Amino acid sequence: MPDIEYLTVVVTVTQKDYAIALRELAKARKSFRVLFWLGLVFLGWMFFSLLRNAEGSAAGAAVTILGVASLVVLARYAALYFAARSFVKKNPNKLGPAKHSVGPDGASYEGQHGSGQISWSAFHRIRETRDLFLLYTQSNFAQILPKRCFERPEDIEAYRQIVRNYYQGKLELLP
Repeated sequence: MPDIEYLTVVVTVTQKDYAIALRELAKARKSFRVLFWLGLVFLGWMFFSLLRNAEGSAAGAAVTILGVASLVVLARYAALYFAARSFVKKNPNKLGPAKHSVGPDGASYEGQHGSGQISWSAFHRIRETRDLFLLYTQSNFAQILPKRCFERPEDIEAYRQIVRNYYQGKLELLP
């Protein structure tokens, strides 16, 4: 593959992209992992209590626990869906299209509301997921770059290579 110094992509973010980015941000937070394990301990304690004090069968207690666990999982995903839906509804003109470019000096963007240049040192980390590139300018805020916006698979690899060549911070790219 030839060395590419600059790459420009036209980005339009959807509600699904925003929800995926929120989910990835939640996964990366230490508080999320702590809450997950505390939730499992709570569900175990609840199951033990129901079995110990229940006059009914263990199957009834298990169904109750599975119901509570299902509600917790549903609430987690529903909360992300509704947060993304709310953002899109309130900010439809912020979703793009916008031109996103990367090169030796960093990343730049140009959209209907303005333009800007961000040097590589301004990013806290850059992370790649199955569907997105997330460029974190703050620990809890990332620019979202959906992979579907690239015209060809070779452009995704070129983007990875540019980031590897010029970004010196915490980098999490897929193989």
